[in-house]
Parts: sequence; C-alpha cells; structure tokens
Amino acid sequence: MTHELATGLVFLVYMVGVFGLAILSNRLLQKKSFLAEYFLGSRGLGVWALAFTFAATSASGGSFTGYPSLVYTYGWIVAVWISSYMIVPPVTMGLLGKRLNQVARRAGAITIPDVIRERFASPGLGLFASGVIVFFTLTNLIAQFKAGGIILNVLLEGTPGYRESIVPWVERTGVLGPMLTVAGADTGYVIGLLLFAFTVVVYTSYGGFRAVVWTDVMQGIVMGIGVLLLIPFTMHAVGGLGHATKTLAERPPRLVVGLASRDNAIEYLGTTRADVLVEHVALPDAASVGSDPVVEAGEDEEGRVRITVGLPLNERGDVGVSSRQVVDAVNASPEASRWVSAAIPSLERYPFLVGDGPAPTTEHPNHLRPGTDLVFGPGLKQQGKGAGDPFHPIGMAISFFFMWAISGAGQPGTMVRLMAFRDSKTLRYALFTVTIYFGCIYLPIIFLFTAAHQVIHPSELTAGSDQIMPELASRVAPWWLAGILIAAPFAAVMSTVDSFLLLISSAVVRDIYQRSINPELSERSVKILSYSTTALSGGLVTLMALNPPRFLQDFIVMTGAGFAATFLAPIALGIYWKRMSRFGAWMAMLGGFVTTVVLFSPVMLGRPLAAMGISWRTEEINLLGFHPLLWGLIASFGLGVVCSLVGPRPPKDLIRRYFARPEAAGFPGSEPEPTRV
Repeated sequence: MTHELATGLVFLVYMVGVFGLAILSNRLLQKKSFLAEYFLGSRGLGVWALAFTFAATSASGGSFTGYPSLVYTYGWIVAVWISSYMIVPPVTMGLLGKRLNQVARRAGAITIPDVIRERFASPGLGLFASGVIVFFTLTNLIAQFKAGGIILNVLLEGTPGYRESIVPWVERTGVLGPMLTVAGADTGYVIGLLLFAFTVVVYTSYGGFRAVVWTDVMQGIVMGIGVLLLIPFTMHAVGGLGHATKTLAERPPRLVVGLASRDNAIEYLGTTRADVLVEHVALPDAASVGSDPVVEAGEDEEGRVRITVGLPLNERGDVGVSSRQVVDAVNASPEASRWVSAAIPSLERYPFLVGDGPAPTTEHPNHLRPGTDLVFGPGLKQQGKGAGDPFHPIGMAISFFFMWAISGAGQPGTMVRLMAFRDSKTLRYALFTVTIYFGCIYLPIIFLFTAAHQVIHPSELTAGSDQIMPELASRVAPWWLAGILIAAPFAAVMSTVDSFLLLISSAVVRDIYQRSINPELSERSVKILSYSTTALSGGLVTLMALNPPRFLQDFIVMTGAGFAATFLAPIALGIYWKRMSRFGAWMAMLGGFVTTVVLFSPVMLGRPLAAMGISWRTEEINLLGFHPLLWGLIASFGLGVVCSLVGPRPPKDLIRRYFARPEAAGFPGSEPEPTRV
C-alpha cells in the first residue's frame, strides 16, 4: 500500500471517529443543563480526559511541524530551548488548577470572563475580558485555518483522482469562483480550507465541549503511540543515535545564513513555514570575478530567499577560499543585505568549506569544489537573529522559559479546562499523566530529527523542513504508522481550532449577550445562539483565511503573549490574594494588554505602512533583549499589586465568599467544590 493511500485511509478513519464522538456528545448534551455542558462539560472531566485535552490545547500543529523542523535544522541545541516546556504541566496545572476550580464553583462561573466578573464584582471588567478573548482568538484562528487548509490539501494530493479529476472539475464548473479570486486562484488550498472548516465547525458546534475533549483524548493517544513507535524504526535506519551524532559532527560544514523567520522556536499556538534553502556555488570565469566572491541575492516565486555566490578561480582552475571570505562577501554584499542580517560559518573548527567534487589534493587539502551546498537556512527573510548569534541570545532564553512554563497558565483556553475537572484527585493524577506524556512526545522528537539527517538531505525537502516528520515516517516506517504521523499535524491543528471556536462562542453568547444584554434569555435561545455563533465564527474565519496576511506567525506569537499578559495576573492574584481589588484588576489587565500591543505594534503596522511607502521596523520591540511577553507580565503584575495596595479595599462580603472556608462561604448560585483528598 502506498503512503499516500495509507494517509487517506487513516484520515478517513479519524474523521469517522471525530463525528462519532460528536454524535455521542450531543446525546449526552440533551440530558444536562445546556450552558454548563456545552461550554464546560458539566465539570465532569476525569483523569484521562483532563490530561489529554490539556495536552492537546497546550500544543498545536507546531508540535508536529515547526518543532521537528527546528530540531532537524539546528540539532541538539533545541533541546536546551525546549527544556522548560517539560515543566509546563506542573507549573500551569499546579499554579492555578485546584484554586481556580474552587473559585469558579463558588462563583457559578462557566467562562473565564465569568470568573473575573464575579470575583471583582465588575460587569465592565468581564466585558473587557470577553473583548480581549474575541480579538486575540480571531487573529489566531486565521493562522490555524490557513494551516489546516494547507495540510488537508497536501493530504488530498495523494488521493487517487483528486488532482486529475476533482480539482479540474471545480475549476471548470466555477462553483468556487469568487473564493478562487480572493485566494489567488489556488484551487487546492480553497478546497482544503473549506473541507477543514466544514469538519471542525460541524463537530464543534454539534458536540460542544465534551466532543472537543473526547477527540483530544483520541488523537492524543494515537499521536503518543505513533511517536514512540517511530523511534526504533528511525534508530535502525541510521545505525543508532551515537553513530548518527558522530556522523553529523564530522560532516563538512556549510555556510549558514541566518534566515529564520521571527522567533519560530517551537511556537505554541501555531505553525510556521520554515523553508530549507540549498543553493549551489556558481563557478564563473576568473576574469569576470576578479579575486573576490560575487554575491547575487533575490526572492524566488515561492517567497524563498535564494543566494548565489560566484567564487574566483586561481591559476589551477579551482577554488581555494576560506569560509570566512565567503561569509564576509555575503555580509558586505548590497544585494544580500536586503535579505540577510548576518552570515556565520556553521562550524568554526573547519577553516575551509569542503565541496562534493574530486578529493582534495595534498597541496590544497580544503579546496571548495563545484556543487557544494552553500546556503542552508531555516526560513524566509531574516527578521530576528543578530550577527554571530548561533541560535538565540541569552535574553531570549530567559524569555522563552517564561513563554513556555509561565505564559501557558495565562491562556484562557487552558484555564477553562482547569475549571472542568471533577475533583482534586483527578487534577493530581492528570498532572502526573500530562508530564509523562509531554516527555514521551517532545524528548523523542529531539532524538528522531537530529538523527534524521542520516536519512534525508535538506535539498530533498522541496516544500521546506516543516515536512520533515511525514517525510521521515514515509522513509523508515510501515504504511500504517506513516499514515498516522503524516496526518498528525492536521489532528493537532484541529485540537486547537475547536477549543478556540468554543472560546469565542462562550465569550459572545454567555459573557456579552446573556450576562450584559439579555439576562432573561431562555435555554432554547441560548442553545440556538451557541450553535449559530460557533458556526458563524468558523465561517467568518474561513473567509478571512482565503487570503490571509503573509506573516501570520508574528500575530500568533503576539496572541499567546497578549493572553498571558492580560489574564494571568488578575486571575492568579485574584484567586490567591485577598487584597486584590477591582481597581488592581483593571490596571493589571490594561497594563498587560497595552504593553504587549505597543511592543508588538511594529508587527501589526510595519508591513501595512511599508506597502504604503512608509519605512518602519517590522519586528517586535525587545527592550533590553527581552521578549514583549516578559515586559507585559512585569507591567501586569506590578500594576495589579501596586494599584490594589493604594486603592480601595475589596468589599468584605466578596472576601468572605471566595476566601472563607467552604462551609462558611455558601452563596446562592455556588456549586459544590472539588473533593478534598
């Protein structure tokens, strides 16, 4: 069986499972209170459900595309930068889990804006929280829908008759005419996008929160088993990890040009395009070159940077320049400077680049030969690293630690899951389970894709290094395992999209309309509005994803940072600190939100201004070398504490409701708290 057909079969089985779980979830939904069940699963999540829905929400398509791509591109160093991700479960679940669940039950809250509104007795604060959720979530969903459309199109490419019959029929009949015009006539992408949107919107709208959780469990188990089973097949193919590492270290160096798009390091809310660019040395006549390398650079039709270096010949007719000479030529070239911030030798221990041509002579042991790989970079135009930085500076290392381990606790999609578990025992066991699961997924990927260089050369990845996982699986694994891993990015994107759709629906229906406009809304009307809002949100994002902005990864990073800077301080301080007041919460949320948006303003405005002929920077502002997320958290926590101390104290009845012992804190509308064990 071909890998293409295997992928199609695995995808079909996955879709049948998804819709089957949605039907079962809807049947259960009919028997319970609609709001609590549709948006929170009636607070009945058990160990496995909580563990896998938390894991699936924390990680998206980047876990199977961007992350393996970076490991393959940079090697072992990525293990250092991903290390703090291993403690995301204990930090996130342990920091807020039990106490947030307890406060949500006392407040009778179903959503995060519900918690904020009730804890600080401020409808305005709840509305602001809802607005922030809608703003950031819609931005993120455009990128996720785009990724889903691309992945599904790639999956369908291998289906018999798809490219030969279905795509031509769509183009001939014109059924997608206006959409093809908007999308630039990319028929395959539009078909993939519409199928993705239909699938995720239907099962999310129909099944609600519990359907999302159940599909997370299904895909989490399958993906975990798939990655673990890929290990022995890969190690057998490369002759063991030690042999693969030794061979990689002894490989002749290439000139590495820093082409990474903005911090695409294991982005946690989406995927990134990471093109591997391999260009060959041009060997022109000596007379046309003189004694110095000549650099030509430009952008090809696919948006990738392509750099060619013409090297001078000596009287023997060969090339004998050092890697440093080539680096200096690239850095000094006006043509290359438009695209490249800095070029550095990949391995300093080798003074010269060694080519793929005839064996070096005794007189010239390190000559550069025609056909040598010259440029090997992981992305599009250079937008991040500075001169001489082999991966990231120390300021970014500190920022990433907070981004992975701390900011995860500030994501509303993660917080909602911590409001939905059954009891304290469930939380404790789920925390342990997710920690083990993360170790079984992220650590093996380091081993697998460092060793993958033994199996796959970068020049073979014509669509970029994001395809390294399916490519490796198709080379070393049996068809059934390859099918699972090739479909993995699609399942991972779906797990993020369904959670975000429910987040928007709950913010609009529950927090904005029912709580602020029409409190007397009947359950039937709530049900109709919830289904409609989920479906309409999906439709709106689909239209926006037909022709999305080119550099969406920048907005994805901003979304994660914005959520954490806006929500973590008011929630964490509000549930643990009695003195946290309404004024402090307002200042914490506004301070975090404004700081993040201001520091990311070049990302939002730089390219639109450039299109109008106004020159401005397009990278986020990293004050003192630290990521905007860190400054947003500092502003949010600092303002929250200071303004609560100098402002009026919270009302005593509010303190008693949320900080007294359970038997003394009973209020109308509150729910039983998690069992103490």
